[in-house]
Amino acid sequence: MGLRFRILGVVILASGLAVCYGAFAMWPASLTAVGLLQIAGAAVVALIGIGNVIAGAAVFFKPARD
Repeated sequence: MGLRFRILGVVILASGLAVCYGAFAMWPASLTAVGLLQIAGAAVVALIGIGNVIAGAAVFFKPARD
């Protein structure tokens, strides 16, 4: 696998981790009506971040073609 794809995988993985951190930072401390909307938004953002982490790992660990 080329160095370019390894770097791309690391960038995608790092951006996914940053998105997951942002979702954690969005998590509200209280369970009010607004807090429930923030929880829903944070959950969606976390799913996107987890998807980016998985995609980055897949690109990084993709076996080389012969």
